[in-house]
Amino acid sequence: MNGQYGKHLKIPRTMSTQHPDNVHTPFFTENIELTGEDEVKEAYYVYSHLGCTEQMWDCEGKEVDNYVVKKLLSRYGNYFQDHRLGRDLFLTLRVPNPDIERTEAKILLETL
Repeated sequence: MNGQYGKHLKIPRTMSTQHPDNVHTPFFTENIELTGEDEVKEAYYVYSHLGCTEQMWDCEGKEVDNYVVKKLLSRYGNYFQDHRLGRDLFLTLRVPNPDIERTEAKILLETL
């Protein structure tokens, strides 16, 4: 499929999900429970060190950092100059289905 840049759109083969169950707390965290800041670090680590080209950003059932893209680009600007979000790397949001999770429907609107 030809994309905006005249190249074929690269479909990721793998997707990283946020902080799977670990035996040990990940090295980039300060506490047992991951914070929004830890999730931003995790997304960068997944892209830059693990080589995943897609990270799922889970917006269901919790407070999320709405500035994840801004934080990634400002903190790791050198990396993202050569690896562009939306072209080389993807951040895919997992949002609630408002027909099923009515109390979470507002999150979908905020995300869009």
